[in-house]
Amino acid sequence: MIDEISGGNGLIAAERRRRVYELALRKGSVNVSELADLLGVAAATIRRDLNVLDNEGKLVRSHGGAMVKPGLVTRPEYADTRDSYMTEKAAIGAAAAALLPHEGFVALTGGTTTRELALRVPADLRIRVVTTSVEIAYHLVTHTSATVHVLGGVVRPDTSTINCISDPALDMLYWDTTFLSVAALDVEAGLTTVDTDAALCMRRIISRGNKLVLLCDSSKLGCYSHAQVGPVTMADVLVTDPGASPDFLEAVREKGVEVVVAGTHGSGRP
Repeated sequence: MIDEISGGNGLIAAERRRRVYELALRKGSVNVSELADLLGVAAATIRRDLNVLDNEGKLVRSHGGAMVKPGLVTRPEYADTRDSYMTEKAAIGAAAAALLPHEGFVALTGGTTTRELALRVPADLRIRVVTTSVEIAYHLVTHTSATVHVLGGVVRPDTSTINCISDPALDMLYWDTTFLSVAALDVEAGLTTVDTDAALCMRRIISRGNKLVLLCDSSKLGCYSHAQVGPVTMADVLVTDPGASPDFLEAVREKGVEVVVAGTHGSGRP
């Protein structure tokens, strides 16, 4: 009974399982013996944890461990994703820059794709930007005429973004357009991201804007992650790349969302 409650190292079962699940999201799969060594518990305790996570629908048990559910987007290290799909992300960033207003307020969430948008904000564009990204904020204040407001909270060391759930500014500020990058987008599962804190933060940000523009490269389409931000219909525009499935894009359009395919005719600044 003691082992089931704390695992012998002071961790309650719920906290231990949360760590197991987060590790699985990062790696795609986990191994019983490695987890036992890492958490300092018996292999039997880890097996029980994996069985619970399997019953909860979070993981799928396999011989000697468990893996994330098929189709589930995991969270790789930021350093590993920063340089992936860069051609597509750069094109998406350029197309999204064409959607920036000439004045007024916008919000940019963190992410490698929104970073590509930030890099393409015209130097003389005098907009006001609210962001959750330390990296984006620094670039904008040093390279553009934009006024930048950084939402307060705890900085996530893996992404340099801010968990802004508790920032009272989100009860006071409004903006015209939100540019949002999510971990995955599926017609049925909607907009999803890697954990509940990030999803709650995104929901609050979206609620303060009038127009929502999704920046999503084709590798993230038709997939889902752990925590739902909201349905596809909450978006006004999806900006993606030519690698996206035409059938998927048509299904998104049928939901009333405008689709901009970066690098094709009509995706430049008017």
